[in-house]
Amino acid sequence: MTKSLANKIRRKERLYTFSMVENSRIQNHLDESNFIIFDWENLDAKSDDEDKVVLLVIPLPISYKHFKEIWP
Repeated sequence: MTKSLANKIRRKERLYTFSMVENSRIQNHLDESNFIIFDWENLDAKSDDEDKVVLLVIPLPISYKHFKEIWP
């Protein structure tokens, strides 16, 4: 995978605009989150566990608000 600036920008856009569609399967959301993180880390970008939790929890729809409430 090329590490060009354009490629990094596309990856960041995907990272920042990712969200779970209401009534979709949580497993699909987990799979997509993992793929985005893996893709991002392949560009030599660092992400710690907190970043990964943010990517997983923040994009959840309102029906998952109880997950957001227990997250510190």
